[in-house]
Amino acid sequence: AGAHNPGDLIEIVELADHPWFVGCQFHPEFQSTPLKAHPLFQQFIAAALKECKD
Repeated sequence: AGAHNPGDLIEIVELADHPWFVGCQFHPEFQSTPLKAHPLFQQFIAAALKECKD
C-alpha cells in the first residue's frame, strides 16, 4: 500500500479483504497531537466505533 522511494522499502501494508487491517513501518504517532491525530489513528477509531454500533 505504501513504499519509501529510495530502495522501494515497504512502509505500510493492508489486507484488502479485511474490514480494517493496516501494518506500518513508520511512526504515525510522531505526526500526531492530542487534538489532531494522524489519519491512521482517526480511521482506526472510526472503524472501531462502527464495529461497536453494528
